[in-house]
Amino acid sequence: MKHRTMRTLVVGVVGLAVGWNAPRAAGQSFRVAMGAGTERGALEVSAPRELAASSATPALDEVHSSATVVGLAGSLRVLSLNTWLLSTPIFVGGDTPCRKGRGRLLGRMLAQGVGSEDYDVVMLQELFDNGAKDRVIEEVSAKYPYQLYKKPGASGLDINGGGAILSKYPFLPVWYHPLYGTPRYYYDSAWDECDSDDCHAQKGWVHVRIDYGGIPVNVFSLHSQANYADGGDNYTWTQQEQMKQLQQYIDGFPYSYFAADLSRELMVLGGDYNVLAHCSGCKMTSDYMSVSGILGMREAWREAQCYLGSGDSAGEYTWGTNGEGWFNAENGATKPSREERLDMILYDDSESSSYEIRPRDVAVNNFYIGPYPSIACNDDGNFSEPYPSEYVSDHFGVEATLDIYSAAYAPAENTQCGPIPSETATGNPFQYTRDRDEYLSCYGMAGRISSNCRDVSDYNDKQMCYAMSTSSQSPCTTMTIRDLQLACYGMSIGWASNCDSIKDAQMRTFCQGVSAGDGTKCTSLTNRDTQLLCYALSYGVSSNCRDITGSNDRNFCYGVSSQNSSYCASIQ
Repeated sequence: MKHRTMRTLVVGVVGLAVGWNAPRAAGQSFRVAMGAGTERGALEVSAPRELAASSATPALDEVHSSATVVGLAGSLRVLSLNTWLLSTPIFVGGDTPCRKGRGRLLGRMLAQGVGSEDYDVVMLQELFDNGAKDRVIEEVSAKYPYQLYKKPGASGLDINGGGAILSKYPFLPVWYHPLYGTPRYYYDSAWDECDSDDCHAQKGWVHVRIDYGGIPVNVFSLHSQANYADGGDNYTWTQQEQMKQLQQYIDGFPYSYFAADLSRELMVLGGDYNVLAHCSGCKMTSDYMSVSGILGMREAWREAQCYLGSGDSAGEYTWGTNGEGWFNAENGATKPSREERLDMILYDDSESSSYEIRPRDVAVNNFYIGPYPSIACNDDGNFSEPYPSEYVSDHFGVEATLDIYSAAYAPAENTQCGPIPSETATGNPFQYTRDRDEYLSCYGMAGRISSNCRDVSDYNDKQMCYAMSTSSQSPCTTMTIRDLQLACYGMSIGWASNCDSIKDAQMRTFCQGVSAGDGTKCTSLTNRDTQLLCYALSYGVSSNCRDITGSNDRNFCYGVSSQNSSYCASIQ
């Protein structure tokens, strides 16, 4: 991953000790150099107004108020919303309607509770317009005293990335300055890869660690590549590269300066992913599965609702449903032909964490403000000029209650849906959805003839075939599922240390056994067929394949472990 200069952010930190010596008067701002003394590398911290931290931060008994359930440490209520507060350089067709007024109104809705909803943490995207952003922050500061948001961006077309996080709970250090050791309470990055107009928006992610009653929770707000009308496969590739960059960061960049091992803590990633989790008239998409697979995380909506895309469901979509107002002839567009779920909350609880997340009450919040077209507005949110929508944004927000359990007492994870389909539940990295793919992969790996891999339809299976048949890691670099990629790195050249960061414990064990030629590792695998394949490949003894239940899988095992492609002919 390319190193980037960190961009300038504002962090509102009421009562947060940031490690600088001179006391600051209420309302005063000060600057701290962040890198070569450049303007873009400075952090501005707003000192507290007349508000004590204790008055804003919920007490521990409030955090743990739901602890009557055994092992339930607390319930974190979160929201992710694309605000559509674009400024003129980004919205080429003209200013987004009433953005300052909508900013004021959005801030009030969040501060007062949207309907009956109240949130502990809010993750916002497209908070581009500085005037609108200022109005949001002014309205929410008393309720959300811990804030992370961007300062104005560079002049010209390039503007700030529009990501923001609002929290009732204080921030913990994310990393320490490599020279001075001073704590930093955020990290942000623009994507290394972008396409089309997105390159002017400097999209990326912002990251804070919150102190949730003594439990560190990593919160991200992210915004990935949009799919423009001229799309094609390039936008999908860009989205996948962006998720790989984020996964590399979570895995430990920059390694020596992090305040904690993020892979061992709870993660909540809210954002506009711009991939179709579901749309009207279609089922779960490969882009969605690819993004979720790269990050190796679960999606709150899917886990809580167990919605597999078998039909349309009212209230499920986050974009397109509210198109009657925004997408009209006045701004030169039409309502989308279908509704789509682009906004998601992903979460992760590492096996080494002391706590686990279980989502519930996942829903959309449409931020409804009144009947169109009677509404009007001005920059202060007082309605006096035409306002063409019933909603505060062109996206609906997605919200979730994340129950946080002590790991020893956490309920079993959802088994009705199971992991997102791109994840491998048994730990076997050689699982195929098509018999033809298994047939071709067997010929490629058993005969060490990589040309047989060319027509494997699944991209990750194809790259694994190329890597294993040539004993080269190069094909692994473009794989889109992180655990499979690491397994590919390890098994293709027999380098077991590549397996150590695989999140799925079963796949990690399989990879370590095969890469090191150590069949003793295979004994802890819980799936019998996977265990037998592991024995066969790690020892190079094909007799271990005999009791594998599926005939295709058994012949694959025989062929690859004995390097005899004649077995592959029987796969059908």
